[in-house]
Amino acid sequence: MFKLKVIFTLVFLFLSTNLIAYEPDVIVDIYGTGERKGEMISKKFQQKIRTLAILCKKTPSDERSENIRRLSVDLIASIRQFGDFEFTDLSLIFYPNHPEMYVTIDVVEKEDKERLLQFFSQPIRENIPDSKDGLIKSWQEYEERGFELMFKDKNVSQVASCPAYHCLFSFDHPDISKYKERFKSVEKNKVRLIEIFRNDSNDHRRVAAAYLLAHIKDGQELIALLAPSIHDPSPAVRNAVMRVLGETLSKVVVKNFPIEEAVAALSFPFTTDRNKALYIIMSLVDQPDPKYADYVRKHAGKELIVELKMLQPNVHGLAYAILKKLSKKGYGDRDIQAWENWIKEQNKR
Repeated sequence: MFKLKVIFTLVFLFLSTNLIAYEPDVIVDIYGTGERKGEMISKKFQQKIRTLAILCKKTPSDERSENIRRLSVDLIASIRQFGDFEFTDLSLIFYPNHPEMYVTIDVVEKEDKERLLQFFSQPIRENIPDSKDGLIKSWQEYEERGFELMFKDKNVSQVASCPAYHCLFSFDHPDISKYKERFKSVEKNKVRLIEIFRNDSNDHRRVAAAYLLAHIKDGQELIALLAPSIHDPSPAVRNAVMRVLGETLSKVVVKNFPIEEAVAALSFPFTTDRNKALYIIMSLVDQPDPKYADYVRKHAGKELIVELKMLQPNVHGLAYAILKKLSKKGYGDRDIQAWENWIKEQNKR
């Protein structure tokens, strides 16, 4: 089944950027092009974007999914052609307990096409056997049932306690509580899960393996296993990897994380990459070793300002939190000039 990137935010929470808010319930960012072109796109496609966003907020059905597929494919292709872009993507992010639907239109100009060349080649091995305990199958069941439940009860997404370094859903609900026990066998199936994670050609299976590996015992090992896959060719896999990394780094003291890779991801062409890169950076600037914060001050100021200008909460809010931690300043979250001045001062040092 076709799946538009409709993302349900579960835990939190160098290019011109144009910001548009159509109506209170549909809020849009355009990332990757100049202000004038962004305004033209917003005016021309406003109604289609709104129609798609409203449709995605309704309870899923096969018929509605097909309508979403048709509308989104047409919209993405139309925006790409209209702007003469190398690449166009569309993400819709819904936050539990918030009525708004946040839409991000990501584009890559032809002169910026190197932004699309930052990823590994697609793995080619097919049908790598599941672990002996069927963990990949169990994860896919757990994830599907978890999202179904979340449409009915938003509390399912509120993880009060987590037995692993990262949890996608709370295990408290009786319909998914059994998976808590099943995932305890991850450690003994670790070798097979790593094989699937690194080599399976199926993106969905690599995603499942990434989330499952969050249940191993050694957080340092987990970080080392996942970090290179910030450059996985699949946006879905990168999203899972960076989500788990951000959560793990908030719980584990790490000495040698490749901070430059997280900063590089701030210019990746997908908003689901950039918001997770911010999450990783937020966790790293909280680490005892000041080298991570120092690196971000010196090398990520421009990117942080771009993300601060966005309307998307899990981009804007994280950028603001990072800037406050780095600077110890109390400038407002929309006082862009003050933050730009602070960045300039850092660059002079």
